[in-house]
Amino acid sequence: MSAWTILLIVIGAGLAAFTLLCCARILAKTGENGVKILIPFYGGFLFCKRTAEMGLLFWIQVVVAVIAGLAFLLSPLLGIFVLVNMLVFHFLFCINLSEAFGSGTGLAWLLFFVFPAGLAILAFGPAQLQRTQQERGEVLAEAV
Repeated sequence: MSAWTILLIVIGAGLAAFTLLCCARILAKTGENGVKILIPFYGGFLFCKRTAEMGLLFWIQVVVAVIAGLAFLLSPLLGIFVLVNMLVFHFLFCINLSEAFGSGTGLAWLLFFVFPAGLAILAFGPAQLQRTQQERGEVLAEAV
């Protein structure tokens, strides 16, 4: 194994650990125990549900990825479907996450293109979770 390969593995592992730390801090801002992010599948579901309110879409995404991953063995064209599906989900998640913390579209674009940097801003910055979409809808209904 070359030195560059080892360096890339170390950088990747460090970036993954940093991303998990940021996710744990953000989850703690929602009132949940941040350690729950380490539980496979449940941590991702909880993060999506508590921050961007996309819990159901998370499970739909998992099912689509598994089915399309198996179908990819039959047709490489399905790989493109999986890629587009993942990008659309990631884009929607970034917009909802940014909106949930009261930030603008600039942070949503940063989250979309450089996810760990956007997470670090949310995790270590002053941003706090705003009201949920359901609560915002109730406030709108009361105003009308």
